[in-house]
Amino acid sequence: MTLQHTSRYSDDVWHLKDALLKEHERAYILNFPVLPERFRPVAKRIFYRLLTAEPPYGEGEDPIGIHTLRTLFGDIKALILWLDRRWPPDRFCLGELSPRDLEDYNRHLLATYPNAVGPRGRHRSSIRILWRWRTSLDGEGLRFDPLRLEGWSQSKPQGGENATDRLPEAVLGPLIGWALRFIDEFSVDIQRADLQWRHTRLGSITDKPPPGSTEGQGRPGEVVARMRNMLTEHVASNRPCPATAGGRTSRTSLGRWTATASRWTPTAT
Repeated sequence: MTLQHTSRYSDDVWHLKDALLKEHERAYILNFPVLPERFRPVAKRIFYRLLTAEPPYGEGEDPIGIHTLRTLFGDIKALILWLDRRWPPDRFCLGELSPRDLEDYNRHLLATYPNAVGPRGRHRSSIRILWRWRTSLDGEGLRFDPLRLEGWSQSKPQGGENATDRLPEAVLGPLIGWALRFIDEFSVDIQRADLQWRHTRLGSITDKPPPGSTEGQGRPGEVVARMRNMLTEHVASNRPCPATAGGRTSRTSLGRWTATASRWTPTAT
């Protein structure tokens, strides 16, 4: 990054990429030509101060991040476009916003986002930045705290009925049918398979014999006998031996099986 490539105050578009520390982050811009012409100088002064000024002393504010600044630009743009249709041509200073203006804008937000509490709250928070940073905005900040306006601070509804559409009967019926069949016909097999998995995979961890004990180890002849019994069990039940992801017989699983065979014997299904 070189100084000559950074944006200037006089530019119509401010490129914020150079203010980001991570290369993979999106390159944000502040595109002032999208604003009505009479509001552009005011918007430039506000965002220049938000970019460069120290946070208001004693207010507990942190510097505004680039991502937050870009979101703030979009929300202030929405307010300015609304004001452009409402104010006479000679008005352009956001510091002249009155409580009546913001009460009407709040009703506009309610009409625009009737079922979206989040976007309404974000727009209100962005506008309140003009109050919280008023001492750093050189007369462009609000002269009153909008939080004191009736209806400005709305908490998200707690509880309430789920607004998601119900599943149609044509979908819900088969789902319930399969769920009941899963319980009635497959639950025993699932529990048995889970028990078998726990004994063969976790037996060496959860069922460790006391220190010095030779339980589960056995002499070579006992291990061979256990292996033979296990293979006979698999052949009789037409069940494949444990295998690795590559399709080879898993020696680790066979070792666990034979080690726990003296404590538990799987039941053929």
